Amino acid sequence: MPATPTFSLPYPAATDPPNVPLHMQQLAEAAETALASRSVKVVSVLPASGDYTAQIVFNATDLLLYRWTGTTWIKLDADKPACTVAVTGTKSIANNVDSDVPWDLAEENWSDGAGNPMWSVSGPDTRVTIRRDGLYLAGFQINYLWVNATGKRTATITRNNTGVPTNASVVCYDSYTPTATVLATSLKATGQVRCVAGDILRLSTYQNSGGALNIQGNTIEGRSRMFVTWVKP
Repeated sequence: MPATPTFSLPYPAATDPPNVPLHMQQLAEAAETALASRSVKVVSVLPASGDYTAQIVFNATDLLLYRWTGTTWIKLDADKPACTVAVTGTKSIANNVDSDVPWDLAEENWSDGAGNPMWSVSGPDTRVTIRRDGLYLAGFQINYLWVNATGKRTATITRNNTGVPTNASVVCYDSYTPTATVLATSLKATGQVRCVAGDILRLSTYQNSGGALNIQGNTIEGRSRMFVTWVKP
């Protein structure tokens, strides 16, 4: 018996013997299967088993949509790329050199379907790698230990750039010139950038105090961090 090309709904061929009840039953069963695989099921408790692969389920208890991977349920709203990397100790930044900040750990680290994370300590540790095309919000806060009021401190998130930031690569930027003794010199900024999978975001920083300065991981101003979050396609 032939079938339609999109939903595989059967219909009798001109050479099939006439049997209206059987043909109607076959069509109804095929339509039910097609609708079941393409509709959103409503449940009060997420099923622990069953053939839900590639299907979407609406949980009426928490009012969220879920997708079954074959082994676990994933919230659709939670399945968005996001990465936050941080410094936990101190990082020495050389004088009068644009340096990419190396990160110690990821507080949030989304992975794509193949298991590739956005950040890895061996990745190298200065990179956050985009794993899905889209518009991203990126930002940072880094805290320099105050040593003197000489020179300036700058920080820039760049896309596909290392070393001296170029105008085309800049996502966001901040600069500070110390004028008084404080616990730390904080730099912070946010910006949006459109990326494709494989793009690399880094935080480049510069200081010309006359000697090496430390970025601090934990201060009264907070932990030094960079974040990257997917906003929309």
